[in-house]
Amino acid sequence: MTCLRRPDPPFWDSPIVFFAFFATNQNDEGVATEEQLPPISYRTFIAADPTVVYEAISTGDGWNGWFTTEADVDARIDGSYRFHWENFGGDRETVTLSGPVVEAEPGLVFAFRWETGGDGMTTVRFELEPRGEGT
Repeated sequence: MTCLRRPDPPFWDSPIVFFAFFATNQNDEGVATEEQLPPISYRTFIAADPTVVYEAISTGDGWNGWFTTEADVDARIDGSYRFHWENFGGDRETVTLSGPVVEAEPGLVFAFRWETGGDGMTTVRFELEPRGEGT
């Protein structure tokens, strides 16, 4: 299995790292709703083939290589994911998130629902497109 590796700090300078940005907005009950959030789009070039990038976003080993401490992913529609972090963030918390996979087309698209807090959910969608020597 070929995976992208977790780059050494500062990882944001690495050509193989990509970020998904999340925004939250809350209704009157304090619940984030996807309808209230404008779409957030971020594009970057990754110096790797789309099949390698897809593996990095659709497998537990892939996520562990660049983002999570421990992850499990069932990369099929109606599958699920579980992301786990130890010593996460400034407060050094232990965090576990899980949710459904809603799109999975190897080498092209991977999408899942992400808990935004409370009862809110948003969709994180990665679209992959070959670009020269990478994605």
